[in-house]
Amino acid sequence: MKEYFFTFGQAHFSEEGVAMKDYYVTVTAPDYLAARAHFCDHFALPIMGRADKWAFQYEKDQFTPSYFPGGEYDRLSTEDKVQ
Repeated sequence: MKEYFFTFGQAHFSEEGVAMKDYYVTVTAPDYLAARAHFCDHFALPIMGRADKWAFQYEKDQFTPSYFPGGEYDRLSTEDKVQ
């Protein structure tokens, strides 16, 4: 399992009005595509209102968390059981 990081643009707000530009979401998944699918289904669509309302996906060696002063907004894993 690897960690992937999803970030947001300057004009991205959650459905509840939270400005997401300073936050990132971490997804633990077996590969890049599984991480993206899980993020879109379990975060972007329900929280952001659209599956494509995010900016970039990074692998751990490409990601610099200090660029996001709000820190980690949420942490997801493809291993989590869906209720």
